[in-house]
Amino acid sequence: LAGLVEKELRSLARTPRFRMVFIMGFTFGMLVWLPMTLGRHHGGAGVVERYFLTIVSVYALTLLGQVSYWNCFGLDRAAAQIYFAIPQPISKALAAKNIACLVFIYAEVLLLTAITVAARLAAWPQVLETLVVVGICATYTIALGNVSSVYYPRALKPERVSRGGASTRFQALIFLLYPVALLPVALAYLARYAFASQLAFAAVLALAAAIGGVLYWVAMDSAVIGARRRREALIEELSKGEGPVESEGEAR
Repeated sequence: LAGLVEKELRSLARTPRFRMVFIMGFTFGMLVWLPMTLGRHHGGAGVVERYFLTIVSVYALTLLGQVSYWNCFGLDRAAAQIYFAIPQPISKALAAKNIACLVFIYAEVLLLTAITVAARLAAWPQVLETLVVVGICATYTIALGNVSSVYYPRALKPERVSRGGASTRFQALIFLLYPVALLPVALAYLARYAFASQLAFAAVLALAAAIGGVLYWVAMDSAVIGARRRREALIEELSKGEGPVESEGEAR
């Protein structure tokens, strides 16, 4: 597992497409949301200012999804067949990709934290809250991403940074699943607002974390079963186009 995590960290860090999205998370995300904190006379500015770090961190989590957890085999392309050839089960490969993804997600959050704290846009209580909230959101998105990576795989070109790699059907699936993944955390904030209680917020957030853990476990089993059942179709889809491993079509 450690070897697979190291491989994933190295390969993602060396991929131009992933580096661009990672940098956009703590640069473009700040540029998008920062003007809303400056216009305090607008009605919604107070909410954005209060939860600024949490909002930009979740936005960064969203950006990373297109080149990581929603399609975790995309950058491997035809080389993904090695996961079915090595003695280790495919669950180890998925777990390693999930761990590596979490490392980059929290690296993104730490960079955003340093920027917002230095700019006095966030206090330390909000930093702690953001770390917990992002972890719970990541649990849901990564769990759903494991399933989508198996049933809707698509090869991504690592050097092409200006073009999306998902089909229209896959984009529609993400559009439907992403609000579902964020709903448990949204309910925690709704409980805080409705009951004006930090205890209610913590209780709903803890419940969301517990449900997220169960969802991850169920989704992992579903993804493993689906990967074994759809092995040929998965490899065939990932082998389309150029890649690090020559496919049968290219050999001919």
